[in-house]
Amino acid sequence: MICNKCGRLNEANNKFCNYCNTRLYVTKESINIENEGLYESEEGFSRPDSDYIEPQVIDTDKILRENSQSYQNKQTGIYGDSYSASLKGLYQGLDTIKHQERIKNKQLSKKSILGIFLALLIIAVPLIFINIIRKEQEFSFIPRDAIEIYVNHNESEAFVFNTKGDMLNKVEKVVYPIYSPDHTAAVLLAMNGTISYYVNANQLIELQNSLNNCIISEDGKYLLYSTSNAMNKFSLYLYEVEKQNKKLIDEYDNRRFEMLNVSSGGKTITYVTYNYSDDSKIIDVESYISKNGEKPELMGKNIIIFAISKDDKNRYTFDYKDGTPTMLKVAKEGESINLSSKLLNMVNFNRDYSEIMFNEGEATYISSKGNERQKVADSLVDKILIPKKGISNLRTNSSIMLYSIKSFQNKVILCKDKTLVFIGDNYESTKIGITQDVPLTAIAKGGNDLFYIDSNRRLIKVSDLSGKCNQQSLADKVDSFATSDDFSQLYYISGNRLYYKKQEEKAIMINDNASNVYINQDGDTAFFLQNYTAGSGTLLYSIAGSKPEPVADGDGVSSIQEWNYGIIYQKFFNGTNTVFYNSKGKEFTFLMDGSYIAN
Repeated sequence: MICNKCGRLNEANNKFCNYCNTRLYVTKESINIENEGLYESEEGFSRPDSDYIEPQVIDTDKILRENSQSYQNKQTGIYGDSYSASLKGLYQGLDTIKHQERIKNKQLSKKSILGIFLALLIIAVPLIFINIIRKEQEFSFIPRDAIEIYVNHNESEAFVFNTKGDMLNKVEKVVYPIYSPDHTAAVLLAMNGTISYYVNANQLIELQNSLNNCIISEDGKYLLYSTSNAMNKFSLYLYEVEKQNKKLIDEYDNRRFEMLNVSSGGKTITYVTYNYSDDSKIIDVESYISKNGEKPELMGKNIIIFAISKDDKNRYTFDYKDGTPTMLKVAKEGESINLSSKLLNMVNFNRDYSEIMFNEGEATYISSKGNERQKVADSLVDKILIPKKGISNLRTNSSIMLYSIKSFQNKVILCKDKTLVFIGDNYESTKIGITQDVPLTAIAKGGNDLFYIDSNRRLIKVSDLSGKCNQQSLADKVDSFATSDDFSQLYYISGNRLYYKKQEEKAIMINDNASNVYINQDGDTAFFLQNYTAGSGTLLYSIAGSKPEPVADGDGVSSIQEWNYGIIYQKFFNGTNTVFYNSKGKEFTFLMDGSYIAN
């Protein structure tokens, strides 16, 4: 036991200090010091077969109340002056202890509050981060290192640009671009059968002649393509871009390779071969799969495998009978489920191929993770709405659209009858409204808000699609609009008048003779044509609803439109169609001269 006066250690049963004769009291400090190094079971925890002994705690308030002159005199008569001095020392020690305890408690309180705050922060930050990641993963967007290929059919040439508008490469031939899903790479298939190319922001690689079919992996690092020669010999190659190495996968005489699939990393390959008769009729179909570079394995005859999920759990196939694909199936863990017996014009997938959306008759259906189909709309789906610069990719030589979205749940689809339908949790669908003849719609970057012009030309904003789905009419007789990704900036044209609206503020008119409004990638600057007549107008800009100002060299502009990460305008200058490009801010830079440029 520790003496409160001299601080020396005494035996546990002592009532008075062996060194200064001060009466000893049990305190928390003495208990803790005495019990240092003991196991938990020895620190005040009674065993089941023993009696619990409650620790003795000193009542400092009681002692201080008794600290009066009469009490001290009374105790002096019994024990003498030494005891009185000892007791006085004890009171002084207790005062010091209480003061130190108050300071300590304040410090502990501050530390506790700080500790709690840090603990909450530690918990909250990952949750916020996870929530942000979750929202970001709902959609994938074209990155800043993407490329765009523009083809000038009149001059038989193609140009490769980055998102800043810098020209990276020029190919003097007409090509058909096949992009990787994120647009960071592409294969340029030459339309005249000459050499084709692989291109990204850093390189242009010549492939070889007569590529008649090709697909690029989703990471842009592998190509699966087929070639043919004059003797009708068809060969299938896997090309690794980084090593510029090709590997022969398969080859046949008079059998074409179609429905090509290659996974990221080139680990899984699937393809279909067709056997043609002399009159070019398909005789039979075979599907093959190759994993980890192994020899291709026959999956079945008269089966067309046209897609496979990344985890290889779901395989989507058509039965092939009498020259026609008949039954759409999904194979899950070796068991097949029939999804549709009709010939489909278009099928849609989410980014990992775990979901398929397709039409049958006049209705639209979804199958998720190899399960039975669910009806989601009474009309044919036209497209899934994704935010500006969201990724969608049409697979070459097929009617397959790959959307880089997490799921079809909590998404808006536009049907061919102009109906907008929201697909919620568990694929339950809700009709939102009907667009006008030329659909004008926009979905926010987060995916939970929508703008559209309805059949009565009203501009409608839909908020909280996955919740209350509130609809608000913002303006009448609207012809077009442009909005930033987060919907904080809105421009719309009604009766040739250009209006600006910021969030919940009232709309203001900023121009009375406007057409063709677009907003830049950063969402802070809008561009539009003023006094557009006879195919020509003046290009103006407005920053966050400010008074419009003319763009430098923006007179005589024939057209304005969105291209890759920015906006371009075209004008005739010295008999040539000149193209200018804007990627941010209000400034445009010269892009190129030439005839009409088609993307």
